[in-house]
Amino acid sequence: MANDDEINEIVIIDNGAHTMKVGLHTDTTPRIIPNCVTKVKNEKRRPFIGDQMDECKDYSGMYYILPFNRGYLLNWDVQRQIWDYVFRVVLKLQPDSKNRYSHLGILITEPVYNFPEIRQTMIRILFEEYGFGKVLITSAPQLAALHYVHDDEIEIGRKPKSSLNPPSCCLVLDSGYSFSHVVPFVDGHKLLTHTKRVNVGGKALTNHLKEILSYRQINVLDETYVVNQMKEDCCFVSMDFWRDLESASKRDNPIARDYILPDYIVYKRGFVYDPIKHSDINKSDYQLIRMNNERFQVPEILFHPSDINMDQIGIVETIIFSLNEFHPAFRLMSSKQATDNAANNNSTNERENLKDIDSEEDEEQEEVEEDEEASIDDDQDGETEQDNGDENLKAKQPRLSQVQCTNGSIMDGLEMYDDENIRAQLYGNILLIGGNCRFVNFRDRVYNDLRCFVPDLIDINVYQPSNPITYAWQGGRILCQSELKNNNNNNNNRMNISDQSLYHRFAVSRQQYQHKQ
Repeated sequence: MANDDEINEIVIIDNGAHTMKVGLHTDTTPRIIPNCVTKVKNEKRRPFIGDQMDECKDYSGMYYILPFNRGYLLNWDVQRQIWDYVFRVVLKLQPDSKNRYSHLGILITEPVYNFPEIRQTMIRILFEEYGFGKVLITSAPQLAALHYVHDDEIEIGRKPKSSLNPPSCCLVLDSGYSFSHVVPFVDGHKLLTHTKRVNVGGKALTNHLKEILSYRQINVLDETYVVNQMKEDCCFVSMDFWRDLESASKRDNPIARDYILPDYIVYKRGFVYDPIKHSDINKSDYQLIRMNNERFQVPEILFHPSDINMDQIGIVETIIFSLNEFHPAFRLMSSKQATDNAANNNSTNERENLKDIDSEEDEEQEEVEEDEEASIDDDQDGETEQDNGDENLKAKQPRLSQVQCTNGSIMDGLEMYDDENIRAQLYGNILLIGGNCRFVNFRDRVYNDLRCFVPDLIDINVYQPSNPITYAWQGGRILCQSELKNNNNNNNNRMNISDQSLYHRFAVSRQQYQHKQ
């Protein structure tokens, strides 16, 4: 069994539902591997694992076998095949004499709000089947928040961020394959009660594009791979939806594009036809699809899911909804500190200072309840007065906001008055990650929509990395390097405490796992 000091390399895997970002902590950039097993019609006997699909000669009729279903890891047999391929072929890890990776550690991501049963199954497979010496499970927004704090190249507004005074909080918008999550971080803690999810991701956009193209032009319901490439190459986020829609209705408009479909003889991947760049190509020799208002109608679903009959608000409204639940002045406290302060503060003025932001709504609800109780028989008046007294005491009690700590445990944070305006800080540190953030104008649209709802006194800064897909993996690389420094240089403590406070992790060694068993 390997101790922490014997682990000299850490495998970092951002285990997304569509792609996996894999690499060692010593690598500068990860490799992007499709997290799926694919098969095609002309080669049904051979499965293509991960990036083996590049060896396929004909992508028509390709269908996927995904380990993820609705954003959660459910098909473990398929996931084992992909992990085996990644460990042995892509990363070329060398097992020990017992065919185990006891000398290696692994950092792997999980979905936000993952089920405990799925997490425990992942831990069991990584320990018992692969034999890793140490397993650490976290989520992509947490690693992205860690990278955001340590990223010196970020410009907040027009002024470069000072590395001596990094932001104490940030809000991460992770728009991926299955979901879009809004996750706020305050003093390194992920606030569970303010984390929101929109059930719209890249998969819903691709499926919607397949449906409208099949209805309007040609049947592409079986061409998921080609349509997904078409979405990535053609679609963009509209800055003025109704104006672009009016422009697209005209015969000659600057929005329409011709997309040349691949023929798998000359072109293996489709492309957008450019009259100047492709002047030597005769369009009549190839099959093409005319992309007009579909270019901006498909990404618009992220901002208005009601367009596809989903009873949910868009990502911008979700950000506002999440931040409006904060008190204008907010501070985190442990449950023990909250209890001690509540015991010491007995005066009426101090109780009013601890009054919840939602107390007005609670009072309105109490008035409704009092009106309903007034219609009850007089025999229940005594019980009614006692119930109202209990409700008034509950309304005066401070609200406890649940947060996740670095060791995976859950503590209670007390929302109370402080001089610091937490919402203004979160609006000033918004981070965009995920594959959907690569749409053209995505960052500008989020900023403009937020600016319409947020008061002018609050500054809004929306940061989009140059590569939002691998940004979380880079945060895991920063984390793993700081841990190795702490293990190898015990006398020289170089690791900042904040390195362990910006994410929720389940760090389990093999000794701890066997002890629990």
